[in-house]
Amino acid sequence: MTRGPRRAQQIFDATLELLAAHGYRGLTVEGVAERAGVNKTTLYRWWPSKAALLGAALTHGAPL
Repeated sequence: MTRGPRRAQQIFDATLELLAAHGYRGLTVEGVAERAGVNKTTLYRWWPSKAALLGAALTHGAPL
C-alpha cells in the first residue's frame, strides 16, 4: 500500500477483530483507534466514516 497511515495494517487488524467480536453495530471508530494505538483523528483523516474504514479493512487488511 503506497498511501495511508503508517500503521494501516494495525488499524485494519483492529477493525476486523472488533467486527468479529462485536458485529457492525458494535464496531466504533473510537474502539478501533484505541485498539490500534492511534488517534481517532488519524482514522477520520483517511476514512470519513466507519463504513469507509471497514471497506478499506476488508479490501486491504485481510490476507487472501
